[in-house]
Amino acid sequence: MRPFDLPVLAALMTGCGNAGSGGPPATILITLDTTRADRLGAYGYRAARTPHLDGIAADGALFTDASATAPTTLPSHASILTGLFPPSHGARNNGNHRLPDEVETVTEIFASAGYSTGAFLAAEVLSARYGLDQGFDHYDDDFLHDARPFLDAYRERSAETVVRRALAWMDSRRGEPLFCWLHFFEPHFPYHPSSEKTHPYDAEIARVDTAVGRLLDALEDRGLYDRTTLVVVADHGEGLGDKGEDTHGLFVYQATIHVPLLLRAPDEIPRGIRIDVPVSTVDIAPTLLDLAGLVAPAGVQGRSLRPLWSAPGEERSERAIYFETLLPRYEYMWSNLAGMRFGTDKFISAPTDELYRLQSDPGERTNLFAEGGAARASWVKRFEALIGDFPAPPSPGEMALDAATRDKLAALGYGFAPLALDAQAQLPDPKDRHADHLLYRRIQKAARNEDWQGVIELTANGLRGKTLDPYQALFAARARANRKEYEPAEALYRTLLRLFPENTALLRGLASVQFDRGQFELALQTYARLIELDPLHPQHHAGSGDASMSLGRTAEARAAWEAALVADPYFVKAWNNLGILDAKGGDFESARSRFERILAIQPDHETARANLRLLAKDTRE
Repeated sequence: MRPFDLPVLAALMTGCGNAGSGGPPATILITLDTTRADRLGAYGYRAARTPHLDGIAADGALFTDASATAPTTLPSHASILTGLFPPSHGARNNGNHRLPDEVETVTEIFASAGYSTGAFLAAEVLSARYGLDQGFDHYDDDFLHDARPFLDAYRERSAETVVRRALAWMDSRRGEPLFCWLHFFEPHFPYHPSSEKTHPYDAEIARVDTAVGRLLDALEDRGLYDRTTLVVVADHGEGLGDKGEDTHGLFVYQATIHVPLLLRAPDEIPRGIRIDVPVSTVDIAPTLLDLAGLVAPAGVQGRSLRPLWSAPGEERSERAIYFETLLPRYEYMWSNLAGMRFGTDKFISAPTDELYRLQSDPGERTNLFAEGGAARASWVKRFEALIGDFPAPPSPGEMALDAATRDKLAALGYGFAPLALDAQAQLPDPKDRHADHLLYRRIQKAARNEDWQGVIELTANGLRGKTLDPYQALFAARARANRKEYEPAEALYRTLLRLFPENTALLRGLASVQFDRGQFELALQTYARLIELDPLHPQHHAGSGDASMSLGRTAEARAAWEAALVADPYFVKAWNNLGILDAKGGDFESARSRFERILAIQPDHETARANLRLLAKDTRE
């Protein structure tokens, strides 16, 4: 046990009642990815199988009207951990944004007060490269082990695995004050099949609830439960067909912005209370710090929720609660959406603005602007004043994608350079492109199922018109390439590259087609351009090595594959190729080491096992 410093002693003396039960305090943050509030039993869903989450609600406070800051994972989690809205923390989109190092997180404050800090993540979208690891002693984002692929590219870990690893870490920190974050991903699309007669989405939430139950039982067994502040919140919800959205990210309607929020603090929060005041997930960070007796940083945009249960009768002014999504622009080159809650009114800023009275219209059926029942200009002015007061992040959140992230995003459908943020007026309103969005979802599904003929048929109309649909053209090019129809595939890639000449996803597609056609010199030139644009991507170096080897340039191939491993030490293809080169050159010990390295990364890699058997046979002979 490490000695307490003065900030910790202050926290123990001034914090909530959990510190007074015979041991150091613990604060546990549980984030439920893609979980709608109205699919939990505590929120009235009769078909729910969420007894443990419902039990947390019964043991503390349930917030009936909590809003996420974004319907996407990274921006929302960044708000939870900083108490800032996305325009101020800077991590505004999945995959190509990160939280700037200069932004202070709740974790850093707990760590500076002497807490041991650990995070246990369930999906690569929250990998350390995106900046949320700031302040954590241990940030468990190892997705090479105990993980399964989803959406062809990213990997996820089960809630059971997350709990197991978190408990092992807690056991290694016995007697120390703890701040621990657990992230569960099961409810995210695609939903895994369930044999039970229930919606697969509900079954995924039930799996998370089971894991939460195991965590709570373990906390009881370790004597931690009665001195733990526990918060459970979703990063965003899921469309499930509401307002024309199946999943999340495209719109900012209640299906994806309204989230469950449960808070338990022994001897501090009355049991079983329901709080109807509108709140935001930016309120979580200052609330946790307040409960621990720590001071929130200056400039935090959230508020401590403590007065809502400690002084419920006090009159308090209404506040504007902000939310946004940049996904439409990054994925489809459609308009961003943003908005604010003010009381039970909800304003959405879009090419066609929207206003809803949620108290009488919770399903957001009637746009009051369209009905002439509200003055649009006054709402626009109020919204512009709100965002005009947001301080900018200390450094840009947008980043150059590293390692294999670009490929992963391309597999999800993200592939084109974004337009400038001030180009809003030129971009279509997502709600006006509903038919296109449904078509894109069908194209994505066909590609995931490797139904390349289906992709070609679905994209045919998008290639016939006077205006090329880049999204459809990208998938059509991939489909043609996978069907070994290289000439039309190359033509599509070149057409797209005239529009987006530095787009690395397109250049990789072209290089792959050139290689498969035996045009190794051309492929080598394209890979050289890719390395110039993005030297951190392992596939750029590996592809260069493959082309060099096909031209008989062994030394150049070896250097390129070694460079791929510098970019990504887990890139097994490069390990395997180098092992083969070593074996052919008679360096059997180096070859064996490389093949064994592959098995350490991927124990079920059959090619590496076969190469080790051949190597053993050759050395015996």
